Amino acid sequence: MANDAATLRGYVESALQDTSNATWSDADIDSLVVRAVASLYPRVVKWIPADDSGVDDLLVAGTYFYSVPSPLVNVSRLQLVSSDGEERGDLAAWRVTGSFMDDTAKVQIDPSIVDGNDGATIRFEGFARYTLTSPYQIPDDYVAYVVAHAKAAAYSWMLSQRARFKQWANSDQTLNISVNELLGLQSQADREVEMHKSRIFTWRKPLRAR
Repeated sequence: MANDAATLRGYVESALQDTSNATWSDADIDSLVVRAVASLYPRVVKWIPADDSGVDDLLVAGTYFYSVPSPLVNVSRLQLVSSDGEERGDLAAWRVTGSFMDDTAKVQIDPSIVDGNDGATIRFEGFARYTLTSPYQIPDDYVAYVVAHAKAAAYSWMLSQRARFKQWANSDQTLNISVNELLGLQSQADREVEMHKSRIFTWRKPLRAR
């Protein structure tokens, strides 16, 4: 099953014991889920291989700077495919300029490579953020962390809003607890977040020496 917004919303609602949305609306839960998935970066990122059709570009003689495709937040390798489709392997002379934070990142390629391969294709390899849309949805291994993060944030949100706390406590008699008990739930949720966070990370592929 794809871990899209609707699926993760259901998991979080169950974790919060609020499947009827008595306390948090669908929009509230969706906001918490978006923030939880976003918090994976930069510790956890998705590997984007060179054969992904969305991360390539054509070399043009005299043009030595090429924008990094928008999904990527890191470039590990560039591969060259000649204009006749022949695989040429990894490029050895390039560097990243600009910033990934404001989408100004570009790769600068050695002029001799560009001018000698006009019309060839460069394929990018690197990492992208996880999101709620395909093909960047999180794998099942990261669901527990996202749910725990969203639940902890929801408890923190509720503690700061007395009216929301009362609404949650009154929605089910078994949830009729004190603020101090809720603080305990939040502390437990925070520990759960750290536990799951400690179990996930991304092995970064080393950059080619150049």
